[in-house]
Amino acid sequence: MRGLLVHLLTATGAVFAMLAMLAAIDREWELMFLWLVVAFAVDGIDGPLARHYHVQTTAPEFDGVLLDLIIDYLTYVFIPAFALFKSDLLPGWTGWVAIIVITYASAMYFADTRMKTKDNSFSGFPGCWNMVVIVLFAVEPPTWIILTLVAVLAVAMFLPLKFIHPVRTERWRWLSLPVALAWTFFAGWAAWVHFDPESWAHWGLVLTSVYLLLAGIALGALAGAFTGLLVFWADDQQLRDLTFWGLGSLAGATWTKNLMAAPLILPVILALPLMARGLNALALGEASARHLGVDVQRFKNIAILCVAAATGASVAVSGGIGFVGIVVPHLLRLLIGPDHRFLLPASALLGAILLLFADAIARQIVAPAELPIGIVTAAAGAPFFLWILLRRRGILDL
Repeated sequence: MRGLLVHLLTATGAVFAMLAMLAAIDREWELMFLWLVVAFAVDGIDGPLARHYHVQTTAPEFDGVLLDLIIDYLTYVFIPAFALFKSDLLPGWTGWVAIIVITYASAMYFADTRMKTKDNSFSGFPGCWNMVVIVLFAVEPPTWIILTLVAVLAVAMFLPLKFIHPVRTERWRWLSLPVALAWTFFAGWAAWVHFDPESWAHWGLVLTSVYLLLAGIALGALAGAFTGLLVFWADDQQLRDLTFWGLGSLAGATWTKNLMAAPLILPVILALPLMARGLNALALGEASARHLGVDVQRFKNIAILCVAAATGASVAVSGGIGFVGIVVPHLLRLLIGPDHRFLLPASALLGAILLLFADAIARQIVAPAELPIGIVTAAAGAPFFLWILLRRRGILDL
């Protein structure tokens, strides 16, 4: 029942979209933006509720993702584009260009299955034209600036730029979530006072919009600048060590580093037999796992924490050595089956054997120098991984 109530809450966004559209037809821009702000608030609430109440299993007859995308396109794209066209900000042909670019590019972006990154950020500008248009109404820039901004953001939808999700992107959530709430407040306030440039809401709206738009890109640039600064400060030996660490190497591993990593890695290895049952249940699907008595969310949190701790400690010692974690489990599944009681310890053993074998090759192939292990594992693992992909797609039956 709770899952259904969440879907019903999401569907209210369609009602607010209709009210906003009616206000836009009457050129009551302030009322239109107030309804869009209400729809934005509902969109920020329904996602966490849907994940908390597991709507995919408690109310599977309704597709919450599709429902959310339909309403988002109306409130984030269609109505703001219509308002921009009907306003006096883009006269003549410029308005036609803007609405065609916005609606067409956004339709393609909303259908792109790659729009979310691994950390739940957006890959490319996420089509939040409601936030852009309300700032344009408040600032009223020249026509050429608006057209340039529309073109740049439309292209940015399909570029590998990271835009944060204020709720789901964990990095900087402590700042992004309050800023998103502040944007909601300032947007409603700015619309209430008819976008008065003397109001504090005017500048609060602009500043919070700039943060939400550019925070992901700025954080990526800041991380790149910090890495570049470390490289600049490093001497020749440190630079060589950094390069080898980035490509993966056991040359820098010492007993001191191993002892520092052991408290994070050994408990995870000892916990593997205890996690096998839960992983076997999850392989059947979350709904089946719950029926088998597994607390799915709690188990997933524990598993992610264990993987992050063990992987982070390993990478800190050896650097990034790719394809070992991809090739070994898939190979063992073909040999011994999917039962995690045997798959987990076998993967740990075979992974260690493969790593030592790759290290031996790396030390001999260009002796007396040493080749980074990551190059050896990538050269061997990439063709195997490609074979797995082609085999799953039915292109290869070998």
